[in-house]
Amino acid sequence: MFTRLVSSLGLSAVIFVVATIGQIVSVPLLLHAWGDGLYGEWLALTNLVASLNLLNAGVQTHVMNLLIGHYMRGEIEEGRRLLHSALRLYVLLCGLALSAVLVLAFVPALAGFLNIRELPPSHLRIILLLQGLLATYTILEGLLMSLLIVTKQMPRRLFYTLIERVLFIGVPIVVAALGGFPLTVSVTVVVVMGGIALVQIWDVRRRSPFPLGLEAGSWTKAFALLPPSLTFFAVTLSYQLLTTGMVVVISWGIGPAAVTLYATTLMLTNFVRSLLFQGLNVLWPEITSDAVQGSKNLFFWYSLAIKLMGVFVMVMALLLYTLGPDVLLYWTRGNLDVDAVLNAILVLYLIVHAPELVARTFGLATSRQSQIFKVELATALLAILLSLFFIPLLGLRGVAWALVIAQSFGSLVMLMLALRWTRGSWTVWITDVLVRGLPSFLWIILAGSLIAVFITNVWERGIFALFVVIVYIILVWLLWFSQDEKNLLQQHSQRLMVSLTNRVFS
Repeated sequence: MFTRLVSSLGLSAVIFVVATIGQIVSVPLLLHAWGDGLYGEWLALTNLVASLNLLNAGVQTHVMNLLIGHYMRGEIEEGRRLLHSALRLYVLLCGLALSAVLVLAFVPALAGFLNIRELPPSHLRIILLLQGLLATYTILEGLLMSLLIVTKQMPRRLFYTLIERVLFIGVPIVVAALGGFPLTVSVTVVVVMGGIALVQIWDVRRRSPFPLGLEAGSWTKAFALLPPSLTFFAVTLSYQLLTTGMVVVISWGIGPAAVTLYATTLMLTNFVRSLLFQGLNVLWPEITSDAVQGSKNLFFWYSLAIKLMGVFVMVMALLLYTLGPDVLLYWTRGNLDVDAVLNAILVLYLIVHAPELVARTFGLATSRQSQIFKVELATALLAILLSLFFIPLLGLRGVAWALVIAQSFGSLVMLMLALRWTRGSWTVWITDVLVRGLPSFLWIILAGSLIAVFITNVWERGIFALFVVIVYIILVWLLWFSQDEKNLLQQHSQRLMVSLTNRVFS
C-alpha cells in the first residue's frame, strides 16, 4: 500500500509540475502567435464546451465508492450489474452532451454573443463539434478510468492523466510554433485522443474484474444512482459558491483592481491547496477500502494524514509568509501593489483550511457527502455574509478575515464529523494531535514571525526560513509523531528504498 501511495504521489507531483510549467510557457507563446483576440476566442470556446463535464453530476464518484466495496468483498457479479447500470446512465449523459454541442454549434447568434470576430463561422462550428466530442468522451472516460482506481491501480490511472496533460498542453504549443491555428489544434488533439481512448478501453477491459457492457444493468438501478450522486455534485457546487461568491463580493464592494490583488495573492496558497488535493485524492481509494472491510484503523490513518499534511502545510505556510510578498513582486514585475498583511491573512486561511480538506476526503471516501455539503454550504454563506460586513471596516483584508473566521467554524465542525466517521476519541485526538504537536507549531509560528519582522534581505530570510524548517521537522519527528507512526513510516520507507534500489541496479 505504502509503495503504491508513494508512486501515485510522485506521478501526481509530476502532473502538477507539467501543468504549471505548461501554463507558464503556453500563455505568452500563444498570445504572441495568435494575438490576444484569437487566443481569447479559443479560450472562450474550449471553456464553454469543457463545462459539459458537469453533466457527470457526481455519478462517477458515487459509483466508484460502491464498486470499491464490491471489489473488496469479492462481489464481482453485483459490481458487474452496478457498472452496467451506470454505463446505461452514461449513455444518456453522453447523449445530452452531444445534443448540447450540436445546439451550440448551429446557433446563429453564438458568435455574436461571445464576441467572436476573428474565427471564421465554419471554423467555429468545427471547433465546437470536435471539442464537444472530446468533452463527451471525457465524461465516459472518468467512469472507465475509475475502474483502475477501484482495483488499486492508481499509478496506471495517473499515467494516463499525465499523457493527456502533455497532449492538451503540448499540441497547442507545437501547432502555434509551426504557424498553425485553433482549428488545427482541435483536429490534432481529437485524432490523438481517439487513439488514446482505444488503448484505454482495451486496457480497462483487460485489467478490470468487472466486464464492460450494458446487458446486466437495469434502468431502474441506473436512475437510482442519481440522488446520492447529486450530493457529491452539490459538494463541488458549494466550493464553487465560495470561490465565485467572494470574487463577486470584492468586485461589487471594492472594485476590479481589488479582485486582481486578491486573486493573485490567493494563487500562492492555492498552489499548496492543489498539491494537497492531489495527495488526498491518491489516499481516497485506500480509505474506502479500509472502511468497506470494517477496519478499526481509520482513526489511526486519519490522525497520521492530519500530521503528514499538517507538516507539509506548515512548512509551505512559513515559506509563503516570509517570502510570499517578494515572490509576488518579482512575478508581477512590480505591476501589483502587493499587500504583505493580506498575504499573511491568506496564509492563516490556508492553515485553518487544511484540516477540513483532510476530514473532507475521509467523508467523501466513505460516502458522507450529504453532511459535507451542509457544512461547506454553511461555511460559504457565512464567509460571504462576513465579507459584506467587514469590507466597509477593513477593505480587502476584511474579506480575508471573513474567510479565516468562516473556515475555522467549518473546520471545527468537519473535525467533529471526522471523529464520528473514523470512530475516534476526542481525548485521544487532543492528546495525540493537539498537545503533542503544540511545541513544533509554536516554534514555526514564533520563528516565522521574527524572520518576517526583523530580517529585510530576501536571501537572508530564505536561509533563516530553511533553518527553521529543519528544526521544525526534527521537533515534529521527536515530539508529534507517535512511536507506532514512526515505526510505520520507517518500515515502509526502508521497503521503498530497497524497491527503488532493486529497480535501478537490476
